[in-house]
Amino acid sequence: MRKWLQLGVALLLLLALSACGGQTQTPENDSPPPPVEEEPEETVMILVGVLVDGERINIRSGPSTDSEILGVAHQGQMFQVLAQNVAPGWHQLAYGDGVAYISADYLYLSEWEQEAQFLLGIVVDVQGYVNVRNQPSDQGEIVGTGILGATFVVRKENYQPGWHQVDWRGSAAYINARYLQVEQTSIVEAITH
Repeated sequence: MRKWLQLGVALLLLLALSACGGQTQTPENDSPPPPVEEEPEETVMILVGVLVDGERINIRSGPSTDSEILGVAHQGQMFQVLAQNVAPGWHQLAYGDGVAYISADYLYLSEWEQEAQFLLGIVVDVQGYVNVRNQPSDQGEIVGTGILGATFVVRKENYQPGWHQVDWRGSAAYINARYLQVEQTSIVEAITH
């Protein structure tokens, strides 16, 4: 009789297990953790000033025309601007291993990603200056000029045959391709030279 009782209990256990689907439940803490989403890297932006007005502008030790002249900025030269209008009409620049100041009247400011790569055009083969035009044609209106050695951000190389599209104070302008040598660079390289 004992044998029959043991057999009955075993049968009941078997029936109970099959009613549960025959699977044992795993505790919640044994399940794999959900995938961790990586946070996107933060884009670092820097403020860049491009010398667009004037061919040779003094870089000074302080925000005043009475301050010592540390160097000269040339047309198209790019600088990292650390602070705008630190004194009325003066921007603070990263300069060498320190800081310097330049009149705000001569810089066009724009924000750039620190890792930005772009095309830089250097004015070559001119006696005096090259015209910057509002259309890719010799009949386009002259909106500015570039002296020998001046640099421009090239928006589109060979925009039309014989013409490069450049940035002129935040707008598209055009320079005859024979007067512009184009090379790939980065914003970090451009502001440290």
